[in-house]
Amino acid sequence: MPVTAARHAAFAIVTFAALVVALDPSAALAETPPPRNAPSTPIWTTVPTRIDRAEERRERIDPPAAPAKDPRRPIRGDARVVDGATISVDGNRLRFFGLEPIARDRICDVDGRLRWACGIHARAALGTLVKDRTLRCLTLSVGPDDVAVVDCLTQDRSISERMIEGGWADLDADGRASPALAAARERAEHHGRGIWSRTGAPPPER
Repeated sequence: MPVTAARHAAFAIVTFAALVVALDPSAALAETPPPRNAPSTPIWTTVPTRIDRAEERRERIDPPAAPAKDPRRPIRGDARVVDGATISVDGNRLRFFGLEPIARDRICDVDGRLRWACGIHARAALGTLVKDRTLRCLTLSVGPDDVAVVDCLTQDRSISERMIEGGWADLDADGRASPALAAARERAEHHGRGIWSRTGAPPPER
């Protein structure tokens, strides 16, 4: 075949292919080999496709877990101080965990010079913590005298820990076994708070 005729034939083939692509672009896509790493099933298509509902896969999504229920129960009422570790609410006595109360008539002295009524101050300190407050309490045990030993929070802080840290109660056997309460007592003694005061009666509670 002469060179000129061959060129005309090649030009005609290219022109025809371009015309086919222009009329039906999907024809070019169909003839183009997919890349090596292409997925076997395309995730999109350029032509209308019928979806077989029987082939759909649905995954169950569990609802988010409900928040853990607070085991503490709210206690509201007119709290009356019985001693430096016990209150009475609506006739029920509650004793705060880990506390050895300061006797109401106890007198503290500083080097034999200053004497002050630390027992009355300790009782008043507990009254300040519980008066007109909602307590969130966990009952730990109930004694034979129907006095419940409780661990209570007010303003998200342990009443037992606040009493010990302020120097307004000492530790009983359970309190000495509690790392948090033992550390609070060390802080109270180190800073001279409450019954550990080295300057006499502390200022009134606020």
